[in-house]
Amino acid sequence: MNKRTYFEISDLDLLNLTFLAAKKEKEATLALLEYLLEVDIRRLYASKAYSSLFDYIVKDLGLSEPAAAERVNAVRLMQEVPAVKAHLEEGRLSLTTASQIERFIKTENKVRSERLPVSEKITIVDACLDQSKREVEKLLLDKQSNEARILTQERIKPVTSDRTELKLSISLETLNKLEKLKNLSGDKSLESIFDEGLDLLLLKEQKRHGQTPKSTRPAKSENANEVTNSNSRFVPIDLKRAIFKRSGGQCEYTDPKTKKRCQCKYRIQIDHVYPYALGGKTKLQNLRHLCQTHNLHAAKRWGLIRPMAEGNSATRLGTN
Repeated sequence: MNKRTYFEISDLDLLNLTFLAAKKEKEATLALLEYLLEVDIRRLYASKAYSSLFDYIVKDLGLSEPAAAERVNAVRLMQEVPAVKAHLEEGRLSLTTASQIERFIKTENKVRSERLPVSEKITIVDACLDQSKREVEKLLLDKQSNEARILTQERIKPVTSDRTELKLSISLETLNKLEKLKNLSGDKSLESIFDEGLDLLLLKEQKRHGQTPKSTRPAKSENANEVTNSNSRFVPIDLKRAIFKRSGGQCEYTDPKTKKRCQCKYRIQIDHVYPYALGGKTKLQNLRHLCQTHNLHAAKRWGLIRPMAEGNSATRLGTN
């Protein structure tokens, strides 16, 4: 419709057309959420070399990151509380308020020993019906646990290519410990104290998970580049370094049709190309870096996991 046509439309017709356009936009958004829900359940984004539904929405569908985050949160809430779909259709919940509720649930799940039961999620959703964004924000703050409140105050922000700013709140007891350490260690910087403490904690956790070699170094084949530990699932440090050098710390899954590679660098896992459970060897040529999504995708293709009856969870039949 050109500008001249707009001038020819009466005020009443223009208001009616605007109303219809808004209605169509709402219907299109609800339809998109339904499609995304099924895409997420089937993990179809993995077959297109995306590690998450969020990446798929941003990079394949072309939505902005904030818009994608809202839709992902709404989809997750629809999975957890099926009645949310009807509430969205009726206008009793908006996309924004649904996203607020899901973020609240996600944070509470992180800090609690047990995940929120469905009954509690339903109660939270019901309390937020017909409420504005500000009212929902206040309501959720009242329900937020102290542990979750502390967690939401933490921030990780890149400053330069090799420096990151970390912001968190600590208790007075923890602050006193830091002050004592600074005095005993000759006023070391907080970064040095954290770095040394993390080294000790990392070593302790590696030993607890059996990641520290207890015997001899891994065997090497006649080819110096072929680091191997083929008789064990354990991946020695030399082999891990070789895999990282090849992958750059990025998921190595590639879409067989488009040859597009997954760009995820979060929660990267070492995967046997031919599964260890089926006789695959722990050697460089049979190992790769995969993100969590594509590791599960590969296991599903080999028949090592099966879908659960509800939702998009899976039961692992073997290991790869």
